Amino acid sequence: MTGPRRWVCGVVAVAAVCAGLAASPWRAAEAVGALPLVLYLPGSALVAAVDPWATRARGLDRVFWSGSASIGAAVLGGFLLNAAGGLRRGSWLLLLVSLVVGGSAVGWLRGARRRDRGPAEIPRRRRRPMSPGTGLLLAGAAALVAGALGLSVIASIRLNQEHFVQLWLLPRPRAAGAYAGSVRVGTRNDEGRTVVLDLRVQTAGATLLRRRRLRLRSGQTWSVVVRRPGRLAVTATVSLASRPSRVLLLTRLAAPFP
Repeated sequence: MTGPRRWVCGVVAVAAVCAGLAASPWRAAEAVGALPLVLYLPGSALVAAVDPWATRARGLDRVFWSGSASIGAAVLGGFLLNAAGGLRRGSWLLLLVSLVVGGSAVGWLRGARRRDRGPAEIPRRRRRPMSPGTGLLLAGAAALVAGALGLSVIASIRLNQEHFVQLWLLPRPRAAGAYAGSVRVGTRNDEGRTVVLDLRVQTAGATLLRRRRLRLRSGQTWSVVVRRPGRLAVTATVSLASRPSRVLLLTRLAAPFP
C-alpha cells in the first residue's frame, strides 16, 4: 500500500470516529467530533484528491490548505443546505462525511504506484516554516468557525425552546366562581417574538369584548375586566390577526346551575 493510500485510509477511519461522536446525544462528545470534521478532515481528503503525492504542497502549507478547504467546504455546504431547506445536524454531518469519502476515494485511485514514476522519484522540497501571514489567516479561519459553531449552538437552544400563547378567563371575584358578575380575561405572549392577536369575549347572545390587532411583545401580558350580564356562560377566544378565522385558544366559564 502506497503512502497516499495509507493516508486516505487513516482520514476515513478518523472521520468515521468523529461522525459517531458528533451524532451522539452528549454535547461534549458532539463538539469533539464536530471540530475535526469542520476544521480539517474534509479539506484533507480534498487536498489528497488533488495532490496525493504532495508534489505541490507539503508540511505546514499542506495543513493550511487542508484547513482552508475544509472550512470553505463546510460553510458552502451549510449555505446550500440552508437554501434547500435541509440544514439539520444530520444532513450537515452527512455532507461532511460524504466529502471525506469522496475525496478519499479519488485520492486512493490517484495514489496508486505508477511504473513510470514512483514515489522515490518525486523531488523533495525543502521544508519552510509557516509564514506569519499564513498563520494569521489560519487562526482567523479557526476563530470564524468557532464563532459559527457557538452561534449555531445558541440558535439550536433558542429553537428548541417552547413557543406558545396563553389565554385565561377568571371570575371576579374568584370566590364567587360561576356566580361572579364579571370576568377577567387575559393573554400572554411567549412566542419569542412580537405577535398581533385578535381577542373576543362573548356570550350566547352577544359579544362582550372584541379587541382587534392586539400587539404584544415577547413576554408581554394584557388583561381586562369585562362585565358578565345575567351570569351567562362566557367564552373567550384568541387568534392571529393575520388569520382571524383560525382559533388558537379557547377558554370558557360555564353558567351556574339553576
